[in-house]
Amino acid sequence: MDTRVGLIQWLVGSEPCYVSIGLKIGEDKEWVDRSYAFPSEATDIEELFRAHEQIHDLYFCPTPLSKRNRTKINVPYSYCCWADLDDCPPEKLLVPPSIVVESSIGRHQAIWKLRDMAGPLDVENINRRIAYYHHSDGCDKTGWDLTQMLRVPNSYNFKHMPAQAVRLKEFYNGRVYTLSDFDVYPELEQISQETILIPIPTQLPDETAHDILAALANSVHPRVNRLFSEVPTVDWSTNLWDLEQCLFEVGATPQQVFIVVREAACNKFSRDGRPDNVLWQEVQRAQAYHQRKGFGASVAQTRYVNSDRNLLSNEEVSVADDYGCFIDDYKEWGTEASDAPPQYHIGGALVILSSLMAANLKLDTSFGSIIPNVWLMIVADTTLTRKSTTMDMAMDVIVEVTPDALMATDGSVEGIMQAMSLRAGIPSIMLRDEFSGLLELMNKRDYYAGMMEMLTKLYDNKPYRRQLKKETVAIEDPVFIMYTGGVKEKLYSLIQPNHITSGFFPRFIFVVADADFNRIRPLGPPTERGVESRRIILDRVRDIHYAYSQVDRSNFTQSYRKLKLTDTAWRRFNAADEILQTIGMQSGTSDLLTPMLTRLGISGIKVASLLAGSEQLDGGPVTVDEIHIVKALSYLENFKEHAIQVVNNTGVSTTEKQLQRIFSFVEGADANGIARSIIMQKFGLMARDADVILTTLSQRGMVKLGRTGGTQMVAKV
Repeated sequence: MDTRVGLIQWLVGSEPCYVSIGLKIGEDKEWVDRSYAFPSEATDIEELFRAHEQIHDLYFCPTPLSKRNRTKINVPYSYCCWADLDDCPPEKLLVPPSIVVESSIGRHQAIWKLRDMAGPLDVENINRRIAYYHHSDGCDKTGWDLTQMLRVPNSYNFKHMPAQAVRLKEFYNGRVYTLSDFDVYPELEQISQETILIPIPTQLPDETAHDILAALANSVHPRVNRLFSEVPTVDWSTNLWDLEQCLFEVGATPQQVFIVVREAACNKFSRDGRPDNVLWQEVQRAQAYHQRKGFGASVAQTRYVNSDRNLLSNEEVSVADDYGCFIDDYKEWGTEASDAPPQYHIGGALVILSSLMAANLKLDTSFGSIIPNVWLMIVADTTLTRKSTTMDMAMDVIVEVTPDALMATDGSVEGIMQAMSLRAGIPSIMLRDEFSGLLELMNKRDYYAGMMEMLTKLYDNKPYRRQLKKETVAIEDPVFIMYTGGVKEKLYSLIQPNHITSGFFPRFIFVVADADFNRIRPLGPPTERGVESRRIILDRVRDIHYAYSQVDRSNFTQSYRKLKLTDTAWRRFNAADEILQTIGMQSGTSDLLTPMLTRLGISGIKVASLLAGSEQLDGGPVTVDEIHIVKALSYLENFKEHAIQVVNNTGVSTTEKQLQRIFSFVEGADANGIARSIIMQKFGLMARDADVILTTLSQRGMVKLGRTGGTQMVAKV
């Protein structure tokens, strides 16, 4: 993916939407506005950028659109705030921006990424406050509106002769904010933008909020009563949004939702003294999002899109960020030493810690015992993401300290079993940097039948026996770790629903990243700082290994240390586990996402146990406190989204993906539809292929086929 398109995706979010791209063409600077369904038409945006970046001014709108027209009424939400700084130095901003774009020499644009989806009026209010506050510093007072166009990085500004480069000057993906972070900017005395975009209906149902909730009591989620009646201590926006989504999920009308949230304790607009018409816009936005969650749903069989629930509160995010640990230190070294995505190094650190401690730590629970072995799979976009490089870096550290941990990187069912039968209680890493080849064999060959079941048993630390041709092979006390990777499209084409429902793939922690061309570095010698940082990492790894590899001389067995979670740690884990299960069960693919996220919760306990174990090296039981759970959840926040992405692509054939792209294209047309010939040209379809695809969409009730003036037309139903 083009880095610029990746930047747009980071800003507009992963929900399907429309993205507006602008061009100024010719000597007269004629303005051309083009809209694209996103992400299905992302490649079209890439092609436009490549075709025009050297000859025309390029712009993009940072807000997603619900329809192709770039108007305020079509902006349902935003994941960012922005300012056209012009001559204002970025260092004067009260909140450091996530992105700084140098639009020409000495002039800048700033963008702040939001942690959660925010209402359009809230974002516009913040944009305006920033612009007016810094106007005396040179900031443009007119660049705050929802449909503002910003310059595309890595293009050119043709206002100047010669043209000046538009550069991505700063990019900090860790700078993610909540709306309250902008409270340092004073409110303006008069906000004129709280106008009625869609009028409140003159006739509302003759019902109270309690009447509506009573009628929906048998179908609505139990947490609705809490959201309605309890005043939030923090994060009013999330509580209000949750309440609206729960009501829309069970078929409440916008008018009914408006009545309920108007009386709700979490109504932030009433708290702030803002008029009802602003609350009505919020309800309209929530309805648009609820409907959009089913965008293309009949094509992908109600495929789940994304989660709205965060595992951590804003305060906990800050606590987790401030809590240093081996994983963060390893990530920092790995990021210095390579241009791989930082999340890959988080995965590598987990594998290192697991190889050092999984054989000597065990947590007894009401459902059985857990050892902190992890399975990690890196899902890479291209070779530019440095998947193999990252895995080699982690394995080099492991092998230098404990070389016996690495098993053969390939093998049959019998080979793996025979090797494991000789490794009772010994950490055993199966390394496969291209797992799709093995997965393909497991899908197609009888020779590999039962391999997934066997590997799952090994993960669970269960004894396993199998009758081979000449002998019975028995495995006792397995400590089995898988460190794997694969190219995204290849893996997605091979993963099937039964791989998830069987419990095999849910045991993996998935780490997904796209290629980021801004991270690529030229080849060169190692730096002194990098060598010293690696030495420090190795010393810490050796200390941990020594603490967990002591031998009891009386019986020559390894020392054994129990894990124990404090009561507050258990409560914090169970609260997060409930969120994960709720996300899974309420999704359109609950049969797949629920086991993925439930098992991810168990992986969270393992991560917390490894964090605690890496700090407590003096022997005795290892205590997992609430802070270890919170820190683990800070990693799971991203792992959760990666697991969802895997589920979204499971069992979706190439044909289904083509159907979804074409439906998205048709949906963006006006009410009269779009000509069949245009669809054929756009997607390179032969007549026979067009017949099959359009007939399929028609029979699914998604489009209607007809004629206008002799031209075959396709329109959304």
